Amino acid sequence: MQAKAKAAMDVAVLADMPNPDVDLLGAIAWAATIRGPGDRLVLAMVKRALAQRMEWREVTTAFGVDPTDHAAVLNTAQSLRRYRAKN
Repeated sequence: MQAKAKAAMDVAVLADMPNPDVDLLGAIAWAATIRGPGDRLVLAMVKRALAQRMEWREVTTAFGVDPTDHAAVLNTAQSLRRYRAKN
């Protein structure tokens, strides 16, 4: 039952979020707001952004971090690395 609810939520999120092929950071921001930064969908898109050679500074802006705030970028990147290590 819980798996069905999670799958339905994934479908709803995917239907309304920006197209990751066009706006990957927008899709990350949308999904992180709806599902949370540690969600597997969000982490998969973060991994994709990093694979496309985006910098952490760019990726963390999707989470509302000021790209000029070096400490905030490092803290957010570290948190995302921890989430990724758990999954």
